[in-house]
Amino acid sequence: MNALVQTPALQSHLNAQVSLLTELTNKVYDAAQRMTEMNLRFAQQCIQDCVNASRHMLSATDPVEFGTAAMACAMPASEHVRSYQQQLMGVLTGAQVELTRTAEQHMPEASRTATAVADEVVRRSTEATEKIAAEHRQAMERMNSAGQQAMQGMQQGMQGMQQGVQSAMGQRPDGHGQQHAQPGPRPGERGQEPARG
Repeated sequence: MNALVQTPALQSHLNAQVSLLTELTNKVYDAAQRMTEMNLRFAQQCIQDCVNASRHMLSATDPVEFGTAAMACAMPASEHVRSYQQQLMGVLTGAQVELTRTAEQHMPEASRTATAVADEVVRRSTEATEKIAAEHRQAMERMNSAGQQAMQGMQQGMQGMQQGVQSAMGQRPDGHGQQHAQPGPRPGERGQEPARG
């Protein structure tokens, strides 16, 4: 698969993916930065509300005034919490919209490059399959040729053996044998005569 790394289609696809991920990361970072700033403001408001409530309650001289001061301080705190929730929902909704928009902008290119990579893989696979099939056919042809040559060699060897056997047996290749003469009596020997009777 190292050959695919060097293809323009794969390089283009990887560039599209890196671009998409970079932009998505930037959007998430921006949303996180806005949430951090919002959390700091909310924390400052809460601290300021606590300081103001503490001042009012410490300046109270009787329990009724103390209760009134505590209730008066709770009102801005609840308002700040509601404002914080609205801002938080705004930041999260905005981040979702930005992420969706970014994905929609990059998806056609990512899809196109992914299709190009898939086409490249299919093309290379087809070429490799055809190459393997051609090599297999060539190997089979070589094996058939070697088998035929071996058969011809065996047939020639068999014919040579038959001719050798035939000549050793005294036969002519045409299949007619020579008549062997019966050996006659050796000199000094007498042949036996057939008995008469």
